[in-house]
Amino acid sequence: FTPQSESYDVETVLEKTKLAASGQTRYKEDYLELLKSSNPILRYWGCYGLFLIAETDEGLQTAIENGLKDEKVVVNRMMLAQTLAASGKKEKAFAIIFDELLRTEDGYDFLFGLNAIQYGHMDDLMTKKDWYALEDQRLSISDKETQFGIIYSERIISDALSLWPRKRKVD
Repeated sequence: FTPQSESYDVETVLEKTKLAASGQTRYKEDYLELLKSSNPILRYWGCYGLFLIAETDEGLQTAIENGLKDEKVVVNRMMLAQTLAASGKKEKAFAIIFDELLRTEDGYDFLFGLNAIQYGHMDDLMTKKDWYALEDQRLSISDKETQFGIIYSERIISDALSLWPRKRKVD
């Protein structure tokens, strides 16, 4: 289904988006339930809600890792990994996102991954060589429909390299 199709349940998406964006711990089980949805948009919002409340929690980490095994949507995998980082498994999360970044051919997915590294506070795991590898990948993406993602990504990478070895904390 697409957002324009009749099968797109706008009311449910808006309701779950608001629930996730509230970032309230009392909705943790609701967020976890959204991870099981057949709708990839609802799974994203479940990931986002969990990210907002993430803390070191082995049960949450297990649910995220299980979600990562089955998730087909790149952005959702990166959001799950970002949440995994926030819940205490930063190195594993970084490896997942960095691998996605090096493989993607979509400019928006690439931008999302860069943001996930920053918002997941994984910058400290990046080497200068990693930033150059991402710059090479950015330059290799030729999908014209996603070029705005590439344009914004250029700034993130050039800022990181110009600040090196200092890091910019993004919240």
